[in-house]
Amino acid sequence: MLKQQGKLPEAADALRAAIRLQPDFAGAHTTLASSVCVRRRQRRRGDGSPRWRAEWTTENRDCEAATLATSSGRRLLDAGDVDGAIAQFRSAINSSPNYAQAHFQLAIALKRKGEKDESTREFRKAAELDPQLSPPAS
Repeated sequence: MLKQQGKLPEAADALRAAIRLQPDFAGAHTTLASSVCVRRRQRRRGDGSPRWRAEWTTENRDCEAATLATSSGRRLLDAGDVDGAIAQFRSAINSSPNYAQAHFQLAIALKRKGEKDESTREFRKAAELDPQLSPPAS
């Protein structure tokens, strides 16, 4: 509801709280991701030149691709396809390397697979990009 009211920072905070309480709540992850893309669009102002418009369009496309890949990865992870989920999260990171949710979800999948060192690195990267993201308990 906060997102629909245009209160994006408040919506993001509420979604992060929901994710902390229920890390497997895929809808919260997807909604948070789309909120991040919208906020990026709002902050990105330019001179309106063709080059700026092309960069802006590419950035939006990459953010949307990362959002979709992360959402797909969450569904695969929920279905027990850890390797498929990891591939989707890596695809999201390739589209948008600074997309914190993709790093966070990749860390969860790697942890589930038993790849502790790489999981730890991804949790750190996610927290570096979004300090409100922290590894789930246990």
